[in-house]
Amino acid sequence: MLFPELQNVKKLLETPVDESSNQITMNLEDDPAYVFSRPFTSSYNLILKTNTLLSQIGEEIAAIHHAVSSLYATKFPELVELISNPLDYLRVVALIQNETDLTKLPLDTILPPSQVMLVSIASSTTTGSPLSPSALSELRSLTSEAIQLDADRGLFLRFIESRMLRMAPNCSALVGTHLAARLVAQAGGLRALASMPACNVMLIGQQKQTFEGTGLALPRHSGILYQSDLVQSAPAALRQKTARIVANKLTLAARIDAQNAQNGENGAEYRRTIQEKVAKWQEPTPGMREKALPVPRDEPKKRRGGRRVRKMKEARQPSEIQKQLNRRRFGVAATSYADEAMGIENGMLENGGSFAKLIVKKTKLVAQKTLKRLGQAAKGGYVSGLASSFNIADAHGIELISNVKKEERKDGKYFSAVSGFASVHPQSLLCVCYVKGVTETSGSGFLFFLLRV
Repeated sequence: MLFPELQNVKKLLETPVDESSNQITMNLEDDPAYVFSRPFTSSYNLILKTNTLLSQIGEEIAAIHHAVSSLYATKFPELVELISNPLDYLRVVALIQNETDLTKLPLDTILPPSQVMLVSIASSTTTGSPLSPSALSELRSLTSEAIQLDADRGLFLRFIESRMLRMAPNCSALVGTHLAARLVAQAGGLRALASMPACNVMLIGQQKQTFEGTGLALPRHSGILYQSDLVQSAPAALRQKTARIVANKLTLAARIDAQNAQNGENGAEYRRTIQEKVAKWQEPTPGMREKALPVPRDEPKKRRGGRRVRKMKEARQPSEIQKQLNRRRFGVAATSYADEAMGIENGMLENGGSFAKLIVKKTKLVAQKTLKRLGQAAKGGYVSGLASSFNIADAHGIELISNVKKEERKDGKYFSAVSGFASVHPQSLLCVCYVKGVTETSGSGFLFFLLRV
């Protein structure tokens, strides 16, 4: 054998794939409701087995593609870079074989016209050489096996599609039976699809981008789900956003179906919700509407205010200096042209002697508690330097005030001469002071008082 991959390639043909394929073919041709007439567990087991076979077929086709690309690199090494789809590559290789003039071959039945042109140009400049007869025989065998495997996969998909309404009713109601069957087949079963996060469901069946710059490239992160009618019916700018929502709802529908759902009510509700969202996104932006004027009232408007509001306004009103600064003189020459041009002026404050005429009002209001506290502080013995201990009793007499008696009264509470305690103050002398004055009754006389020295 030329390649060790061939033993792995032919593994599927030795498994009971053909037997299962024949059994499904007879069931579909004889009675389309064959599986529905059987118990649900038997139908579901057959569907699970079909999903397993689909996964094996995908692996075998990938192995054949690798073997053929290695074998055909001798003849046309650039072809594997131009065609990324494995089945399209295998079909093109089976059609070209050792042919050098590709214009004679119907490549347009397999590839789009733009890709046919690229392949034709690359074949005219390739440096490859024709294959030997033995290599060509191996090539034909591999390509025919891959094409047969693809036909069996199509049969399995058709079988799953016909049973999806029973196996996954919500997924089928959301995206259709065909896409639901492909998604279940690619994921490896309904429970495998239900366990996937929505971001991975969106990428199922994603292919390599080969048409970049040609106008045919699909957006990134677009797989099988991107072919849904929900996504394709949306505008091009909203398709990626719609695909994400469809993937989220499909994940929920698959999890519901995995719990043996009997109907597709949830899937139909999800589909209706997505259609409403897409329609809402396409609505034009509402224009500016004129706001209606309020109904005029006959009664006078109530103006809220009061003492607090008046004081707040007085505290924020401009001072007299600011008012004079904002006033402008007219008919008077400016002191400096540069200041006048720049708008730097002092207004009416530039008049001589204007500062002396200003009556600056104290507009900043002081809180009542602050005023009260300042008044109490002034009464607590804080006097100015002009205060004296002389008391003018009347117009013709002066009384000398002493603080000794005040101190005695204060100390008498604790230390009294009558109680027997010794006084802490030294013995003081008492002297009599006479002050000649005028009394209210007699008109003249002497005013005397004791003074402790």
